[in-house]
Amino acid sequence: MAQQSSAGPNHLLIITDDQPHYMQNANITPHIAARIANHGLKWVQGSWANIPVCGPARATILTGKLAHNHGVWTNASYEGGGIHTAFKDLEGDTIATRLQAMGVNTGIFGKYQNGYPGYVKNTDGSFNATRAVPPPGWDRFVVILAEDGDSRPREWFVNRHGEEWRPEWPRTDTALIRSELIDWVTAPEQVSAPWLALMTPQSPHDPYTASPEHAHDFDGVQLPNWSSYNEADMSDKPQELRAQPNITDPGGLEHGELRDWYEGKLEEIRDVDDAVNETLTALADSGQLANTYVWFTSDNGYMFGQHRLAKKEQPYEESARVPFIVRGPGVPQDAFVGQRSLAGPWTGHIDIPRTILSTYGANLSGTDGRDLRHVFQVGGAKPSGWRNRMLLEMNTEFAGGKVAPAGSRIWQAMVQQENAHYKAIRRPPWGPSWEFYNLDNDLAEVSSVTSTMNSTLKQQLKDELLAALTLSGDAYRSWEAS
Repeated sequence: MAQQSSAGPNHLLIITDDQPHYMQNANITPHIAARIANHGLKWVQGSWANIPVCGPARATILTGKLAHNHGVWTNASYEGGGIHTAFKDLEGDTIATRLQAMGVNTGIFGKYQNGYPGYVKNTDGSFNATRAVPPPGWDRFVVILAEDGDSRPREWFVNRHGEEWRPEWPRTDTALIRSELIDWVTAPEQVSAPWLALMTPQSPHDPYTASPEHAHDFDGVQLPNWSSYNEADMSDKPQELRAQPNITDPGGLEHGELRDWYEGKLEEIRDVDDAVNETLTALADSGQLANTYVWFTSDNGYMFGQHRLAKKEQPYEESARVPFIVRGPGVPQDAFVGQRSLAGPWTGHIDIPRTILSTYGANLSGTDGRDLRHVFQVGGAKPSGWRNRMLLEMNTEFAGGKVAPAGSRIWQAMVQQENAHYKAIRRPPWGPSWEFYNLDNDLAEVSSVTSTMNSTLKQQLKDELLAALTLSGDAYRSWEAS
């Protein structure tokens, strides 16, 4: 068995696409549960996407910045547009460029950024080799492209480190990136040096195309009996949300369609579970697993009719909370955060890049997160000086439709745990309107306490949230801990 150099740890960062937090458990993803959660630290509660939508969330993970600091707000994320920053303008300073400069090998396998496939194609859909040159920071760049600009087409091809590659169908993209990643991390030059590898499957994003092995694993599964599903009493919500039709009403969401989405996600996640299992086996066989941090999260959550809404980009827990698990050197094993309550060290996407950089002693300037090794060192407890609050935010123009009303995707939210665990939500296009939830009593957010909350506490929460909207770095971390 080969043994890895002691030059530093490895990091395998797995980011799924549109996987809600409640779709990660031993029944749905048995390999991930057995091989990551049982050997590491899992957040049962208290882990969020700081901006819960695909491209902007990936920008946060790659730069370590909150959205109001990196400026990538929408899924037109690669080339930007209007007031929105283009991610390609940020590529010169990411965790990949900083680590590559220190001699860490870097690779990404799967999805890179929304809008990137269109950037690499000519107007006739052909491959543009000039634009396909890998972005700065990547020693290996194997990224799925779409023929028609969609994220999950039946016909797709690959930018294989600057070269066009059309693999034989019907391999799933998850299987393809698994084999490419394994080949790379087990090559002799990787085994002898530290590396960062991103496994970024497009599963479980629609359209749902699970492998034959898992295409019928959940046939006929029914939606869980969520208390917020097709919320009966919306009187505690802003007026614009109260106008959302009931599910099955004309113009509303359709129960059967939501159930189909739910089944499709579950079956695609099984393919990811297999890919993770095979990758960890390859790391173990090559003597690298003990020296590798393995991170598992999703870019955002997903809604299937909760609060009469669908998909993502909302401040509610079903949309903003994400699965979050890590194993590796110094990480407590079979440990949990938030298993019985919301007390504990809260985390978000912003903490992943800062922690990864910290393990190599890399430059941390410009990052907004915290080093999770402080949490690992106290067995998953909340360390002294850790955050008491965290900012979530969204700024996506949206014309409205059955999945959500117009204006609902522009908001800021704060979760805080100074006394009770409250969430405050501000929606500027609607007045602004405010919502407040006591998450200790109402994690499903079906009963806002906006009308009953003490006015002094309400104003305090408003002031705290508004104070964070332009903060960065140390100033933001001070706001979190104050």
